[in-house]
Amino acid sequence: MVTFVTVLVGIKRYLPSGLMFAGGTFNAIWLLHFTMINQFELMGRTSWIIYPSCIMFLLLTVFFGFRMTKAKNVSENMAYALALLLTAWTVLEYTWGWRLLPGPWMLHS
Repeated sequence: MVTFVTVLVGIKRYLPSGLMFAGGTFNAIWLLHFTMINQFELMGRTSWIIYPSCIMFLLLTVFFGFRMTKAKNVSENMAYALALLLTAWTVLEYTWGWRLLPGPWMLHS
């Protein structure tokens, strides 16, 4: 519902660009997390489809990092930096799901 409203309002240009940026970032985080969680929950931790998904996000992370270093202006640099952050976090969540790294829930004493 939030995604639909964000797209509808964005198309009509009712909101300032800062709020549209915040809504788009929220939707991107939600979509990436939703994809990873559904893969783990519906297909299992060792499903064959999870490995290519993680590799795809890893390649996107490298691509965004490369493009960030070649950016011509600050806005382009920040856009690639945000995309790099989101895809790198998704790769980190995959490694947490495989129990290769301890997740934040495992670090309490």
